[in-house]
This record gives sequence, C-alpha cells and structure tokens, in this order.
Amino acid sequence: MRGASAVSAHRGFATGAALAALLALSACSSVSGGGGPLAGIFGGASEPQAEETTSFTDFVGADVAPCPRPEVIQGNAAERVYRGGRSGSNQDLRYQIGVIDLARECAITPEGQNLVKVGVRGRVLIGPAGGPGTFTAPVRIVVRTPSTVFEDRSRRVSVTIPQGRTQADFTLVEENLRVPLSAGDNFLIEVGIDG
Repeated sequence: MRGASAVSAHRGFATGAALAALLALSACSSVSGGGGPLAGIFGGASEPQAEETTSFTDFVGADVAPCPRPEVIQGNAAERVYRGGRSGSNQDLRYQIGVIDLARECAITPEGQNLVKVGVRGRVLIGPAGGPGTFTAPVRIVVRTPSTVFEDRSRRVSVTIPQGRTQADFTLVEENLRVPLSAGDNFLIEVGIDG
C-alpha cells in the first residue's frame, strides 16, 4: 500500500501543473490588482464581475486523495468597513473585502498523510466613503472534522487599489495543510475573511 500512496502523491502533484503558477506566488502570499497569472485557473476575466459571488474551482488531481470542496466559513464571506466603524449605511461604506473563489488540491504523501493546498481569491471594493490605497485582507483557513481541528491558520494579504480604480483582486495560496488519512473524506476545508 505504501507504493500506491507514493504513486498517488506523484500523480497528484504532477497533474497539478495548473497549480504551479499559483504556488509560485505563495512565497509572498499576495498579488495586487486583477487578472494576472491566476485569471485562467480561476476562470476569471481581468475585469471583475459587478456582483459578488463565491465560486469554486477544481484543480486537476483533486480526485487522487480525499479532497472535499472548500466552503466559506458561515458569516465570514466578506467584511464591510464603514466610516466610523463596522456598521453604517451604504453611503458610509469605506470598503468591502470578500472571498470570490476557492480552489484546492490534495495528494497522499509517501509518509501516509493527506497534504492539502488551498487557493483563495478575494476582492477589495471601494465604497462611496472610501478611496484608493493599500488594504489588508485578513484570511482564515481551517481544516477540521466536527470534533478535531487539524489546521487553523490566519494570514494577512496586502491589496493595493491604484488611483482611478474602485476594486482589486488578491490571491493567497496556503500549502502543507496536513490531514491524517484516517479522516478519509470526512473533513472540512473552510475559508473566511476574519476581520
């Protein structure tokens, strides 16, 4: 069985060539602006959609190891910041940070663990009371069962909206999230904006 696990790991990472561009960006964990090398992976055009929705992208090789679809943490799809605090009218909205796309890849390592990589694409939108500048997106990634948390990571991603623009996308790749094979596919991959 160990040989099969090694083959699964090799096939999972070898077929994840589409993920290579995403992983190359993981050293800095952020990309400012829209489009970029991830536009094809996430199926997005360089111009973001007007309506905020979270989509899901399958990476090649996701069927090699147990690999449930990532979900947005309930209540944490977006964070809105208003003039004077965390609540107000739409006219007082300074900016909104939201998750717009999630992706994952899983592979069985030779050591017998499920190794998970999670890709997050988000967007910062300037509201009527806001302006261009640099923003920090607080992203949280949790891998768990209902009773056990395997990974709980928080990352801060810098996003710059240049003068003359009202929005910008950001990208985060979190690697080496480890899940015991004994969990099978009975685990959750959750992502949210953790303001």
